[in-house]
Amino acid sequence: MQTGLDQMTAGDRAAARGTFANVLALDPDNTLGHYNLGVIEQQTGRDAEAMASYDAALATTPDHVPSLFNKAILLETTDLPAAVDLYRTVVDLDDQRAAAHMRLGFALIHLGEATEGEALLAEGLRLDPAMAGVEAPRYD
Repeated sequence: MQTGLDQMTAGDRAAARGTFANVLALDPDNTLGHYNLGVIEQQTGRDAEAMASYDAALATTPDHVPSLFNKAILLETTDLPAAVDLYRTVVDLDDQRAAAHMRLGFALIHLGEATEGEALLAEGLRLDPAMAGVEAPRYD
């Protein structure tokens, strides 16, 4: 695992992809192996593969917050209500995750639930004031 993480940090996604595939060949239920492979796929625009990796991580560890969060990001443009449900789960599991509050707030405002959305944005900013300049994602 550490080799794969080091490869990711160095920007060698191809090598990291191979390393995590090897990890999963040895340990098919390795949550972090699936998650990190999903991150690589998401970073390289391979959304279907990323989704499959996050789903595999969640099959092993259903409350793996990073996989839930990244899966929600992937769903924003195809199924925003499902993304909202995942963001709600993330916030319930980790109420200190500012980015989840922000993305949930933006999504709810987009869906016409401005009061709750604004409250979530305010909480996200309280948790991490550096997020003040973050713009709402595009949902198309």
